[in-house]
Amino acid sequence: MRNILKTDCRMMILYGSICLLALGLRLHHLDAESLFMDELLQVAYYFNSFKQLVIDAASQAQPPLDYWIGHIIHNFYGTDFALRLPAALFGTGTVLLVMLLLSKWASLPVTIGTGIIAAFSPFFLYYSQEARPYAIAIFFFLLLLYVLRRLLAAQKALLGNTCLLLLVATAFLHTRSLSPLVVTCILSAGLSLLLLFRQQRRKNVGLALAAMLSAVVLYLPNLKIVLARNAKYIPDTRMHFGWEDLSATLFRFDPFPIWQTFVVQTEPLTFPLLALLLLALVMVIRKSRQEKDGFPLLIFFVLTGSVLLEQIVFQAKTDMPFRPPYAIYLLPSVLLLAGLGFQQLLDLTHTMRSPRYTRFIIFL
Repeated sequence: MRNILKTDCRMMILYGSICLLALGLRLHHLDAESLFMDELLQVAYYFNSFKQLVIDAASQAQPPLDYWIGHIIHNFYGTDFALRLPAALFGTGTVLLVMLLLSKWASLPVTIGTGIIAAFSPFFLYYSQEARPYAIAIFFFLLLLYVLRRLLAAQKALLGNTCLLLLVATAFLHTRSLSPLVVTCILSAGLSLLLLFRQQRRKNVGLALAAMLSAVVLYLPNLKIVLARNAKYIPDTRMHFGWEDLSATLFRFDPFPIWQTFVVQTEPLTFPLLALLLLALVMVIRKSRQEKDGFPLLIFFVLTGSVLLEQIVFQAKTDMPFRPPYAIYLLPSVLLLAGLGFQQLLDLTHTMRSPRYTRFIIFL
């Protein structure tokens, strides 16, 4: 019992230290530059009421959650630092959630190392200092995965965990217009597959699927407002998408934005993370068979499915260029899977003659 308490205490101290480091990096020079054009367009609406902000956010092709938070902050303190503070806090929470999620499958050194990478990630840092709905969407994506994992593993308090998942999923859908909806649809499809093929805890999976679908239903009225007020995705405000549209999109499908997004979000560790991601696919399949843990495979399914579906929808319904930060799920998923792949690679060294030497080569 004493050893367990020591381990938990050490883990909390390390997690807290990484989070303080991440927060310090995000608060450093937070208001060194004044608000730029996109931030000003959003902040200009903060004077309006909660009800009006739904319409104003929709005119920018966004749901209102980040606008509501900005409205509350603006009423108390309207400086550039205060308006960007929520993004910095959400960015710090992202680092914590990366470590909490990865700690299920990885050792403490691998978890801390991944947390440090998340804390120093240029992509995470940049969008944690911007008064736009990017850091909030990344945070709620990871929070959704964390709450979902809790529900799937729960043996009691199923109703409470289900309600919490419904709340988090609904909030996640209200952070951005397209990416959260795509992730939720792919995640629901993955849960449906688990419900069909998984023998254990089918009730948990069914409750999780019901919560995700209910969140989509709750989000539909806001989605209708976004589509009616903004013509970026569907100019004619109709959601018609037949087989002819799908075949035409697939025929002219351009995969380059996917690679471009991966490079931008993962630099300067693009190729190491790519290698670990490919390795993680093999390790995830192996882990799901040996330990009956399908959650890492579900994350891989969400990553690949969301990337493909978002690109198909975006290329089919708009002529706008796809910007790398739109895929808010990519870097968090890659970090989790890369950490898992790295841990599995380290575990393989236990069967080798010179594990210390081999681990040294792997770390290099």
